[in-house]
Amino acid sequence: MLKAVVHRLCWFPDPEVAFATLFARARHAYWLDSSRVERGLARFSYMGSASGPLGALIRYSHATNQLSVDSRERSERFGSDVFTFLKSELERLRVDDCDVPFGLLGGFVGYFGYELKSLCGGANVHRSALPDAAFVFSDRLVVFDHTQKTCYLVCLVGGGCERVAEEWFARIARRLVESPSRGRGEEPREHPAPAFRMRRSDRPYIDDILACQRYLYDGESYEICLTNQVESSTEVSPWEIYAALRRINPAPYAAFLKFGDMSVLSSSPERFLKIDRQRLVEAKPMKGTEARGKTPREDQRNRQSLQRSEKNRAENLMIVDLLRNDLGRVCEVGTVHVSKLMDVETYETVHQMVSTIRGHLRRDRDAIDCIKAAFPGGSMTGAPKIRTMEIIDLLEPGPRGVYSGALGYLSLSGEIDLSIVIRTLVDNGGRLSIGTGGAITVQSDPEDELRETIVKALPVMRAVAAASSPTADSWRFDVDGKPGHTFIGHEALAQISGDGESGA
Repeated sequence: MLKAVVHRLCWFPDPEVAFATLFARARHAYWLDSSRVERGLARFSYMGSASGPLGALIRYSHATNQLSVDSRERSERFGSDVFTFLKSELERLRVDDCDVPFGLLGGFVGYFGYELKSLCGGANVHRSALPDAAFVFSDRLVVFDHTQKTCYLVCLVGGGCERVAEEWFARIARRLVESPSRGRGEEPREHPAPAFRMRRSDRPYIDDILACQRYLYDGESYEICLTNQVESSTEVSPWEIYAALRRINPAPYAAFLKFGDMSVLSSSPERFLKIDRQRLVEAKPMKGTEARGKTPREDQRNRQSLQRSEKNRAENLMIVDLLRNDLGRVCEVGTVHVSKLMDVETYETVHQMVSTIRGHLRRDRDAIDCIKAAFPGGSMTGAPKIRTMEIIDLLEPGPRGVYSGALGYLSLSGEIDLSIVIRTLVDNGGRLSIGTGGAITVQSDPEDELRETIVKALPVMRAVAAASSPTADSWRFDVDGKPGHTFIGHEALAQISGDGESGA
């Protein structure tokens, strides 16, 4: 029987310094980072690694139906899918509740990739080169309460082993006290400006938008989330890029996941699912995006334009209906309701239209049942979900991988909190990919949809550029294998969307 032992520090360390000091050099580590604290959304940050006595790395490939569990003591292989494995482990390892305000008391931290849709009613068409799911089992972690400016240390132990926890608390507290006041470790070095390219350049992507509209006019779907991938390569460490990303585009569901040579760097503003200890379920689909204005007047005009946009309101309403249906499959009858409809939230680089759907999980259903009922997030597919995913498989030339999936934690306390994987960079040994896309409706203007993909990818590209060359903040778009334009900092969006030649 596991027990969560919690220690409260008498001071509040800088989270970035803490991660750099404690976990940045670990081979498998995580930071669920509320880099933009929002009331009711993001209050806590969590960080840890797989280096504790019970720590492990869990990876799953759907193509082979092989699940691996690697710990310090042994490596095991199972012919089991990741949902079945996690359901069993969460039942087996459930810890007693603690009187703490946060949700993660040890458990699984990582991601579900988009191709797991084939375990949730979708087809198995594209195969990702990366694990379809990867999680750290975290038995020791640091928790930051940004509202109360309080820091907690959490340690999972077996019965009667509280002394082990106290020794770890003392060791971590000492390392935090001795850490430098500024803490990303190495001084940034100058690297060549990164070159980015789209998986599908302008013309093929616009052709796919037009194909989506033909499906829509034929009544095959109401809305299709079409996506693309920005690709690049770098020698800059993922940690340096993430440090730049959290400054450029702070977000309530930001995250840094490190699984050996692969890292996931997220600045997601969108919650997929949260389930609390009272079994209250919450989803916050996001549909409708408008860039921030250059002046306060322009910014307010853009916000109002998004709020009044018939197209964006229709997109959002369709996804709300889809999520109500998804949650209705696992929640008690009569409890599913929309608590906030088409609210506009403002972030560092964009305005977003967000709705909130809530319900109460049925007694005969658990967190994994709820995840499977709603996965992939409706905002990343369209409606109706199954048929729309079939259309997406026909149009998109390859896997989405981590992008469009879900990222976060499954706590042994029974709580879960997962974000939608958007505004996210995947670094696989220096090979970079940034997923981006948007919902296509019959009202969509192809050029506007193309520009929206750039608006969404821009902050992540800027982070790569800023980490590569802190003094220049520049990068290049290559078009069809030929050298393209060079862009500098905030000037990029106007140039990319204005000249029509960038191939973005």
